[in-house]
Amino acid sequence: MIHAEKISVSLHGTPIVHGASMTAESGQWLAIIGPNGAGKSTFLRALAGTVKFSGSLTVSGQDIQALHPRERAKLIAYAPQTPILPDDMAVMDYLLLGRTPHLGYLGQESAADRRIAAEVAARLDLSTLLRRPVGSLSGGERQRAILARALTQQAGVLLLDEPTTALDLGHQQQVLELVDELRQERGLTVVSTLHDLTLAGQYAHQLALLVDGRIVTVGDPAEVLTAQTIAEHYAATVHVSTGQDGRPLIALRRP
Repeated sequence: MIHAEKISVSLHGTPIVHGASMTAESGQWLAIIGPNGAGKSTFLRALAGTVKFSGSLTVSGQDIQALHPRERAKLIAYAPQTPILPDDMAVMDYLLLGRTPHLGYLGQESAADRRIAAEVAARLDLSTLLRRPVGSLSGGERQRAILARALTQQAGVLLLDEPTTALDLGHQQQVLELVDELRQERGLTVVSTLHDLTLAGQYAHQLALLVDGRIVTVGDPAEVLTAQTIAEHYAATVHVSTGQDGRPLIALRRP
């Protein structure tokens, strides 16, 4: 379980996140949604420990701020939306960066580490690209490589910042299905930002709606994704229907 209590973040002196609290239960998927500029990515960066914040953040009862970065990386894996990538590094070597927290004193990857990276690559349709330099990948291929590095880390909490950005429809589904399969297989706790409300409603157990740096509501998708709530916070006119699985489907409707 990951629990955030009254998280606040300021960047360059400007407050971005204001006292945000949320809990993602063990083995569940929580999606952070909200309009552009709401602070979703900054909040996720705070959960990942890549920006300074005030408040309390625990994973399975452990205070994340008190842990050494190596120990924190064994608990939390983070796939940012636009990381700085080593363009000349081979894709396989990039994926193996995810094994760094688990390496021994000499820092040498084992055959087991390479097998883990290769298995993740296969599930994300990257096997034929492992010898390619990262800088030669397309936008969608890079996005899948970013996710693969995070999955190779094998942490119990997976933080994903807009994991479907730059992906075509088929790869969007492939990535989200894989994350959900791994969540079930490994008991992963997933926290992601998603701008596509239908995708958020299809895959997440809980949604946290972040507006102007504050979480205004947390609940199951049917509770949060109402036409009234979307009109109020997104200034959008939508039609909300219910799919065969009982989850909400969002469609824009002309006013």
